[in-house]
This record gives sequence, C-alpha cells and structure tokens, in this order.
Amino acid sequence: FAAATCSLGTCYEYGKGVEADKAKAVKLYGAAPLRNYPPAVCRLGLCYENGQEVEQSWQRAAELYLQAAQADYVPAMCNYAWCCEFGQGVEKNITEAFRWFNIAAERNYPRGLCRVGLFYEEGDQVEQSWEKAVDYYRRSAEQGYAPGQCNLGWCCEAGKGTEQSWEEAVKWYRAAAEQGYPRAQCNLGWCCEAGKGTAQSWEEAVKWYWAAADQGYVRAQCNLGWCYEAGKGVEQSWEKAVEWYQKAAQQNYPRAQCNLGWCYERGKGVKQDYNEAFRLYSAAAEQDYAPAICNLGVCHEMGWGTPQSWEEATKCYRKSAEMGDEAAQCNLGWCYEAGKGVPEDKAQAVEWYRKSAEQGYPRAQCNLGYCYEAGIGVEKSMTEAIFWYTKAAEQGNARAQTNLAYCYDEGVGVEQDYEKAVHWYSLAVEQNYARAQCNLGYCYEMGHGVKKDLQEAARLYVLGADNGDPVSQCNIAWFYLNGLGVQKDPVRAFEYFQKAAQQNNLRGLYNVGLCYDQGDGVHKDRVKALEWYRKAAAMGHADAMFRVGSFTEHGLGGAVQDVAKAIEWYQRAAQKGSEEAKQALERLNGAAPQTPPAPPQPPAEEAKEEKKGGFFKKFFGK
Repeated sequence: FAAATCSLGTCYEYGKGVEADKAKAVKLYGAAPLRNYPPAVCRLGLCYENGQEVEQSWQRAAELYLQAAQADYVPAMCNYAWCCEFGQGVEKNITEAFRWFNIAAERNYPRGLCRVGLFYEEGDQVEQSWEKAVDYYRRSAEQGYAPGQCNLGWCCEAGKGTEQSWEEAVKWYRAAAEQGYPRAQCNLGWCCEAGKGTAQSWEEAVKWYWAAADQGYVRAQCNLGWCYEAGKGVEQSWEKAVEWYQKAAQQNYPRAQCNLGWCYERGKGVKQDYNEAFRLYSAAAEQDYAPAICNLGVCHEMGWGTPQSWEEATKCYRKSAEMGDEAAQCNLGWCYEAGKGVPEDKAQAVEWYRKSAEQGYPRAQCNLGYCYEAGIGVEKSMTEAIFWYTKAAEQGNARAQTNLAYCYDEGVGVEQDYEKAVHWYSLAVEQNYARAQCNLGYCYEMGHGVKKDLQEAARLYVLGADNGDPVSQCNIAWFYLNGLGVQKDPVRAFEYFQKAAQQNNLRGLYNVGLCYDQGDGVHKDRVKALEWYRKAAAMGHADAMFRVGSFTEHGLGGAVQDVAKAIEWYQRAAQKGSEEAKQALERLNGAAPQTPPAPPQPPAEEAKEEKKGGFFKKFFGK
C-alpha cells in the first residue's frame, strides 16, 4: 500500500497519467501510512528542499533525508550527504558527507559512485588518485548516470587516470549530453568547435551550446555569445552576442563580464558606454580574471570610464601579466619601452615582449621582431627579426605582414624577393592596413613583383590616404598633380598634400609650400609658401632650407632680403645634400662648402616609416 501511495504521489508531482497537482503529491508523501516509507520520506524531503507546496526548509529536508537514509534508502543517503557537504540544513561536515556517499557507492548506486570518484579526484578525505577516480566514474557512467559520464569524458580528454583519447571523451560527453546534462553538452560543443574527437562543425557546436545555454549553463551562454559575435555556426549578430553575454554576466561569470565590457567599450550591439565597460571589467577583475584586469589597464591608460593614469594602467598590466595574460605582458612591455608609468627600460620591454611572444601573441611577436631589427633592448639581429615577424604575420598581424613584406621588398635580412613582398603586402591590405596599401601601391607604380599598373597604384594610394597615411597622401597628391593613373587635378593634389602636412609629414609640409609658391591647385601666395617652407626647414628638409635661403636672398614672400642669412640657409641645405644649395653657394662665395660630418641618422622607426611608400620618388618640383 505504501509503495502504491508513494507512486501515486509521484504521478501527481510530475503529471504522469493525471493532471499535475503538486499539493496533492505533498499530501500523499506526508500521509500517515507513508511516514516510515523511505522513498516517500525522501520525496517529502525534496519538497521541503525546493519549497514545493510547503515552506522551504533545508533543516526539515535534511531531517527527512537522514530518516530515509538510516532506513537504508540509498538515494536519501546521497541527498543527506550533499546537505552535509555544503552545510545545508545541517552543520557542514565533509567527513560525514563522504561516509554517506561511500555507503551509497558500496551499494553500486551511480550518484554515490560519481561523488566518491570526485573525492578521489580532489584528494579530499582520501589519498588523491586519478586511477581510482576514473574507476568510480566509469562504474557510474556505465549505469547511464550523466554526471559520471561527463566526468569520465573529462578524464579521457585530459588523460587523467586513463589514456588520453579525444574519441573516448566525445563518446562519454555525447552519452551525457543526449540525456540533457548541460556541462556535457557544453563540453561536446567545444569538441565540435575544435574538431577534437569528432568532425569540426560550428553548426554542431552551436547546437550543443544552445542546448546547455537554454538550461542556464553559464559557460555555454558565454560560448554561444562568442559564436554570435564571430558569426560561427550562426549569422553574425552583435545584438544576440550581447544578449547571451548578459545572461552569463548576470550569473557573475567573469569571461562574460569581460566580453560584455568589451562590447560596451566598442559600442558593439549596445550603445558605447565607457563607464559600463569599466564597471564590468572591474566585476570580472575582482574574480582575478586576467584578461579583464588587462582591459582595466587599457581603461586607465586611455581614461575610459576612469581618470587617465599611466601608473594605474601599469599596475593592472603587471598584475595581469604576472598571471600569464599575453596581452598584458605585451602592454607592459610597451610601457617599459616608452617609459609610461614605469621608468624606461628597453631590456625589460624585450623581456615582457618575449614572454608574450612565446605564448603566441602576434602583437608581441611583431614588437619583439622590431626590437631585434632596431637593436632596442637587445643586440640587433635581422635573423631574429625575420623569425618573429614571420610568426606574427602567419597569424594575420597586419603590421608584421607589412614589416616582413618590407624586408623582402628591400632585401633586409632576407634575399630581395618582390613577389613575396607583394604577397605579404596584399594580405595586410586585405585588413585595410594603411602602410601596406601605400607600399603595395608603390609596387604597382614601379612594377615590382607585379605588372606595372598606375591605376591600381592610385587606387591603393587613395585607400592609404583616406586611412590617414601621410606617405599615401603625398603619393596620391603627386599622381593628381601629374595625371598619373588618375585625371590630372591640382586642387585635389593640394588637398592631399595639406592632409599630410597637418600630420607634420616633411614631404607634405614642403609640397604645400611649393603649391603656394607655384600656384598649383591653390591661389599663388609666396607669403604662405615661405611659411610652409620654414616649417619643413625647421624639421630638417634640405630642399625647404634651400627655398627659405632663396626667398631670403631675393626678399620674396615678405622675407627681409639678407644675403648673409641666405648663405646660412644654403650651407645648412648643402650639408644635407642639396645640389641646388651647393650651386647657390658657389655662385655667392665662389667655392663649395667644406664637407661636414655626416648628419645624425633619424631613429630606426622614423627612417623605416619614411621609406615606406613614396620615399623613392623625388619631391615634386625637383
């Protein structure tokens, strides 16, 4: 009678064969004849645990579980053990929890077997043993218990206590996933994503992430958000990415908080809000999530959602870097290189770049390559530079692709190879990288590695120019001025020279002056011409120095005529190699100036950047 009454209560609880009526189920479980029937007592305990038609009470639930457990009802043993393990309704007592789980395991009860396996995995109450953990998980899994199957799958994945096998891991994850176990569904999704133990399939990955995420499993929610962010297995949608990140972030999951913070930082799927980004990064950082700590550093560096502070930025970068975050290591390296928030220390910069680069972080690999190229904090070595540029370029880093291309273009550290240069420039151009657009344009202009094509050169120069690259701006200005690959248009030429000049580009400064001087694309105005020549001359432009000298000699553009000062300008220009200045000095003095010592070379980065794109072309007007 008791068993039948209990079964009837179960039918009412779950609506099996009758309309669901949880209140009637509770009444049946608590009926006098069932008060000593262990399954009914255990079921009643579960009602108190969940507050199902009774006032929720962990204490009452634990009492009922213990009553049933002492009556030798194995499921109740596990329920009571769980209460002891987590201190729900009773004082926390891990020893007592293990004792009851172990009794259940001795009865070959799958939940008890799984929990005892976990004790062996963690070395809690027993000597740690992966082999024994696997044995218990396997016995549980073979009875179809989903958590045991999932745990066994993880051991197979990691090679803990058993031979590593992705195929075995997938087998057990799938068995548990098909029962609706969310952790296994998420793990199986990752295996499908990575092609581990099963064919790679983003669609299958999304299917399993969805199944787990829909049950509120936080890791799957975050993973699904990333799939929407990247458009992997689903149509790309920042809004849906944000929706899933928010669900996971609300459960205080640090990776989701960090990802959601990034969406607020960049205005992806939500309105840009630096304050909210900073708040979310902070929430994740409080849980010691290294990428979020690094992102907090960026906020301090940029003054996003918090006052700008290099000192606070470097504190964050250092903490995250010491936790092994490769982006933070790279950022900290840059701080040491530039002396931002810390004393300048090139050797320390190289050390942090190397730590990051060895983890495969492409930006650090590129930075380390440049340190070797320029001899910054390390002995100069083009072999090492090429090695690190290649590493980063193969991962798609546009700056590294451009630097590597330049090495092939010029035969620096490698045998000159225009075709390889074009290959790497082209990959960077696909990422809209301005310097590569400029340099590939130059390849088309000169026919280096490709068939000469001035129209294609012009198209690429325009791309680079519109992306703000001053060398591209000067190059396309030259094309417009001379009708190369485009219809001749001096006005547009002048506009592009101006854009370059506004960035203090020497060619731009000089050529704006020349446009005013000659009335190309703008009303002729020698006062303004002299103004721009002086700006270029002050930055060391030889031809600009000659022009300032010429204006001074002849009293042009409002300059006071002064032959002595003109000679000084000619001498400075001649020292920088201006043939026109040397001729002017011969005319005025009757002799060329003595050969001066070689002028100091510009920093490697400046020289390198200057050479990119239009450096080979003579300045217009020569």
